[in-house]
Amino acid sequence: MPSRFYPQLPGRRGLLLACCLLSISLSAAVAEARSNSERVNQVKAAFILNIARFVSWPLQAGADSTHFMLCYYREDPLGSGVELMLNKHIDGLDIKRMLIEQPQQRSDCRLLLIPSAQLEHYISALATDDARQPVLTIADLTDQEGQGVAYPGVVMNLVRREVNIGFEVNRTELARHGLTMSSDLLKLARLIGPAGGEP
Repeated sequence: MPSRFYPQLPGRRGLLLACCLLSISLSAAVAEARSNSERVNQVKAAFILNIARFVSWPLQAGADSTHFMLCYYREDPLGSGVELMLNKHIDGLDIKRMLIEQPQQRSDCRLLLIPSAQLEHYISALATDDARQPVLTIADLTDQEGQGVAYPGVVMNLVRREVNIGFEVNRTELARHGLTMSSDLLKLARLIGPAGGEP
């Protein structure tokens, strides 16, 4: 039975259509990246919002059960693009944002966005606190081409694919974090890590 943190997922046709339309927008936005970084941030925010709607969290996820907490690690990679998300909902929950400085602070987060410049710091700090928590960790690597690298503690990489933005999913980390992702969404991802490889 669906619960507050196990929402009904849209049908495959709706998912594929949404992703195709989003890809068109992403392509146009990334092509304009050099002159309009704000637009790129808006599209990244839309991408993250749509991804989150196809992920299920366990019942105990996050101490705050009244909000969907979107966290940034040490710096904000979305800028004004986050405004696109703040008036939306995920599974009926209002989205709120929070900046954290250490992995130990992520217990209230449902989604943690890690800028590429902070990824090394996150991995290093995580080594002293490797407890898995039900947090969707996304490394924002859209400043570089996707390399298919699986990073410790990171469930998903948001990457550049020529003039598009794509995503890579580490199914091992997905399971370790206690999260479930729509199988239709996984079919659109590049799967990486021990349980992944090329799609």
